[in-house]
Amino acid sequence: MNTTGVLLRYGKKGGAQLCLIATAGLGLLFLALKAVEYHLDIRDGIVPGNSSHVFQNNSANLFVNLYYAATGLHAVHLTIAVIWMAGLSVAVKRAKRPLESHFHVAGLYWHFVDVIWIFLYPVLYLGRTGP
Repeated sequence: MNTTGVLLRYGKKGGAQLCLIATAGLGLLFLALKAVEYHLDIRDGIVPGNSSHVFQNNSANLFVNLYYAATGLHAVHLTIAVIWMAGLSVAVKRAKRPLESHFHVAGLYWHFVDVIWIFLYPVLYLGRTGP
């Protein structure tokens, strides 16, 4: 059982809401950092589709396309998770009955998005070759 579910089980709605809001806030922080990174890349001409004026080989262009596809899809899923956490926070405040099953499903989804990033980060950021 996740922390939020335990807090709710013991009637600590405020603590559960705080955990949900903190989770959503950290997700928003991550999305803001990705937006800054996208802005810097686009400013430097690194855009999906054709970055041949920046990179001279096709493999670098392929990497840029895959980078934007993977991180963009991750951002979409993270946005869904942030909205879900915010919605659960509101539901906790209004709830008259336990919402444990909702937290289990939301927790699984959040961790799915998290695990995807654990695989994407080393591939996209740490797996560089060359100078």
